[in-house]
Amino acid sequence: WNYWQAGPGAVELTHTDGIRFAGNVFRNLGGVGLKLVQGTHATLIERNTFLDIGDTAILIYTEQIDPAKADLRDAVLPRGDIVRDNVVRRFGRWNLAAAGISLVLGKNCIIEHNEVADGGYAGITVGYFTTHGSPSQNNIVRGNHVFNVMREVDDGAGIYVFNTHFDYYDKKSRLYVVRNFIHDVKRGPYTDWNPIGGIYLDEGTQAVVIKDNVVRDVDNWLHFNTGGGPQRETLPERQTIEGNTDANAAVEAAAGPRGPRPPLAPPAVKPAPRFPSPRQLYHLPLDSPQKVGPAALHGEPKFDEGALALNGESQWLTLPKVDPGNRYTVAMWVKIPAGTTGERTLISGPDFRLIAHVAGEKVERIESWNKVNHNEGGQDVYHQRSYPDRFPTGEWVHVAWTVDQYQGANRIYLNGEDVTKTDIRSGRHWRPEFDTSLGVVTVGARPDGQRAFKGQLGEVRIYGSWLRPSEIRALAKSGRRG
Repeated sequence: WNYWQAGPGAVELTHTDGIRFAGNVFRNLGGVGLKLVQGTHATLIERNTFLDIGDTAILIYTEQIDPAKADLRDAVLPRGDIVRDNVVRRFGRWNLAAAGISLVLGKNCIIEHNEVADGGYAGITVGYFTTHGSPSQNNIVRGNHVFNVMREVDDGAGIYVFNTHFDYYDKKSRLYVVRNFIHDVKRGPYTDWNPIGGIYLDEGTQAVVIKDNVVRDVDNWLHFNTGGGPQRETLPERQTIEGNTDANAAVEAAAGPRGPRPPLAPPAVKPAPRFPSPRQLYHLPLDSPQKVGPAALHGEPKFDEGALALNGESQWLTLPKVDPGNRYTVAMWVKIPAGTTGERTLISGPDFRLIAHVAGEKVERIESWNKVNHNEGGQDVYHQRSYPDRFPTGEWVHVAWTVDQYQGANRIYLNGEDVTKTDIRSGRHWRPEFDTSLGVVTVGARPDGQRAFKGQLGEVRIYGSWLRPSEIRALAKSGRRG
């Protein structure tokens, strides 16, 4: 990542000021289309078409950077460069790891209202590998239409940010990723096991504002890489994430090039949202002994305040076997008494578990894992944790967990809010034909009765599909009785 000089550029700029590229066609090129090497100021790249590009279509800053030093001379930094209203299609034809548009570093640069599609790797990338604060400041990725990317390699996204420490305490220094429309970002048939997302903040990324984006038909709408140690850890709590959704007609209509399409640009279709109705497998109101559905009660638990009360020792429920498919959702209302401690199981099966780590006055985290067999005969373990201390004891909290058994792209929601802190899985290949059956499902304990839950449960639901974030919010807003 620190040797991205890549192939030669059909056009290269070094130490320029105020150059404009408009209405051009870059086509059938073996290397980079337009390369801003260093020291470019106020470059305007607008209404151009990039077709069948061997490498990255538009690449900003290509000089080598020492990851241990932050003393880049201001003279070499791109400043005020703008990339807008361009169409980039079929990029990375030779270099499969090339992005459509890449901003390595810069100050006050804007990438807006471009259409980026049909590439083997990420649509738009920002950042570079470093162990220090980035000299980049106040860059914006806004209003872009990104689709049909990540078809050849993995570890990327529609919009991918890599290891860039923006200043969390200075709003003018942050990176803004706002009002983009990202769709159809899915793992190709030959990719490896690394994550793929609609938006991906890789290790070391700090102080990114992710706001009002529309992301759908992707394997995972948002991925954090929280590994890499203290200097390279991506902290979700150091980002601003709000207003993102999977459907917003105004954002979708405005995304991409404005006005007439650039010359020779192929047509593009913005697909309308298609959301099938959720397939509910089980609904357990749990407000009385008559409202436990097909579940079998163990240990004679009581019903208190219109909810099932478990004593944390020898009481739980068992559900019959069910096959939910590759993607499923678990949702429930939970109340844990103050003073409770230890690991408490919310729901469990032979190959998955959702647990709460309780420490007296607070739940430190909700943690989950699920596993599948892989080609070498062992297991892949997919593991998630929530933000710390988002779950108070002594009051009702709505918990939802969406699981992708094939991709490991799992999310945890508390009171309708996505609070997934980690999204981790092991690095081995898997078999697509694994058994998706959950087997016997237990609520309130492991299948052997261990790690029992203490507190109250209500409105337990299991779906044979992912619920949309808006559907999870609706469950959370509907009240404890659903």
